[in-house]
Formats: sequence, structure tokens, C-alpha cells
Amino acid sequence: MAENDAKYKKQGYTHRVDAWIHRNDGDDVAVSYYMQNPTDAQIRAKLRKARSVVLDDYKLVQL
Repeated sequence: MAENDAKYKKQGYTHRVDAWIHRNDGDDVAVSYYMQNPTDAQIRAKLRKARSVVLDDYKLVQL
């Protein structure tokens, strides 16, 4: 994880979002997204696009 964080920080990303994608079928998946100064709305949109029914199960980590 630390190697990826350093790599993406060099590319200009400021945060890592560690989230759980909760789907209707009950098959939850852990994901990480690298983003530049994300807002709550941007994070929720990313989770919605991934078809998560829960949009607030994430942790924001500054790089």
C-alpha cells in the first residue's frame, strides 16, 4: 500500500479513498481509489457508479 501511495502522490493525487462496495446481492468488495482533493459528493458518485447501495462506507486518507 505504501508503494502505491508514493507512486500516486508523485502523479499528483492527494488522497486515497478506502471504501466498501455494498451491492444488492450482499457480495461486498473492498476497493481503493486515488483522487485529487475529493469532495464527499465526488466520492459518493464514484461509489454509486460502482453500484454500491451504501454511499458512506469509506475512509479518506491523505497522501
